[in-house]
Amino acid sequence: GFIIFIIWALATRTKKVALGFLAITIATSLVFPAFLVARNTAATGQAYISTNLGVTMRIGAGPGATGGYGNGGSDLVCPESEGSAADKDNAVVRCVIDWYLENPGEATSLVLRKAVFYWSPWFGPVANGTMARNPWNQNHPLKSTAQNQQGYDLIFGTIGKVVSWLWLLSTIGFMLFGFWILWRANGLERLLGVTALAVIIINMLVSMATIGDHRFRLPVAGLSLFLQGVGLAWAFSKRVRRSITGEEKLLWKSLTRTTNLPV
Repeated sequence: GFIIFIIWALATRTKKVALGFLAITIATSLVFPAFLVARNTAATGQAYISTNLGVTMRIGAGPGATGGYGNGGSDLVCPESEGSAADKDNAVVRCVIDWYLENPGEATSLVLRKAVFYWSPWFGPVANGTMARNPWNQNHPLKSTAQNQQGYDLIFGTIGKVVSWLWLLSTIGFMLFGFWILWRANGLERLLGVTALAVIIINMLVSMATIGDHRFRLPVAGLSLFLQGVGLAWAFSKRVRRSITGEEKLLWKSLTRTTNLPV
């Protein structure tokens, strides 16, 4: 929400309005977390928002980690620390960051793998995440196909891997293409595209810093599907292309001028 207000403020031409948006954003950002701190203070006697960041970062880091859940545990050993739960969590976070800085090659490979997991399909050879209870996964038509050996070999073999990678890359490609279309349209469309992509990227970066999981894509699925829809509609619909670029409006103006000519 903070990023959305920042982008909107920067896109606002009037400085007073922009400052007003920033003031509202800062106030909101301070008030809402305060309720979480008050709840935790009443429950545990300690003032903090959350203490699971270090746990999730450690699962997705270290020499034995794959970047996702349940695919090999992390061998990263962090020294014991004293203090409150928040102090211990901060110590683990620093431990993970130190490992990333000391092992840039492994860290880069791990972070890129998390990005692939983040955009991976719900089911298939490339899928990686905690979506077992998701009805999209449970009722996936390919799941019943993979129950026999022939179907399993088809889906998890070379053909299935090629299709999964094409799906993954086309998902990202159409999303970026949709953003580019909105950027070219300028005006409110550009603001909408920048806001949607900014929220998606921030959500993806959080996953890349912690655990690669396609479940983390769900909170921003509406925004990514919106950008993908714009890209698909532009690619396959002339009417959408005219509408976004303004050609349809110019055509309508020219037609009205023609019809209003004196007889």
